[in-house]
Amino acid sequence: MLKNPASVVAGSAVGVWHTGPPIVSGPISQSEFGEATSEAHVVGEFPLRPSQCDAISNFLAGIDKYHRTMTVQPLQQYVIFPHHKWVVSKETNRRIRRKFSCAGFVIEAYAAAGILLVDVNRLPLAGVDHVEFAYPDFRRLEELSEAVQKRIGFPGLEEFGIVGDGPWPIALPGYLFYACDRGQTTQEFTTFVVSTVDMASFPKT
Repeated sequence: MLKNPASVVAGSAVGVWHTGPPIVSGPISQSEFGEATSEAHVVGEFPLRPSQCDAISNFLAGIDKYHRTMTVQPLQQYVIFPHHKWVVSKETNRRIRRKFSCAGFVIEAYAAAGILLVDVNRLPLAGVDHVEFAYPDFRRLEELSEAVQKRIGFPGLEEFGIVGDGPWPIALPGYLFYACDRGQTTQEFTTFVVSTVDMASFPKT
């Protein structure tokens, strides 16, 4: 998500709040991990009312506050399936922080503003090839030595929700661009239902 309103030029770097990993969602996480930027290749845009912008800002601040109370390695902040997940304390059984996928971070931020971008309960099944297309780095992480995995905090694909051979109903990043590419206003918005896993690519190939 854009950190501040800005003109976006293809191939240029823009300031963002994102789930990385690591999550950078406000001044606390930014002071730890540095300012997050992303090179723009495709943009999804959706009109928001001021109250909705405030709701998203409050969501980001709520995620950022977890950095006050605990230190976790960046890869431990990420999950692929489901699109977000609460981490529960083993001692108290209380929710202590949240993990997100890239798409899940945006989906949950907009949900905080009352906008359900994508129907996450009706997602097509994605196979291993779709997962590797969307998340090529994680397959490479799995091939690292055990010592390196431990040093960087890689918990294994199972901890990211990729258990077994699939397929899985994953909220893939491409779906968000189709959700925003319908010319709808805030007043007329309807939740986008993904019709095919081919929408993992935008535009569809």
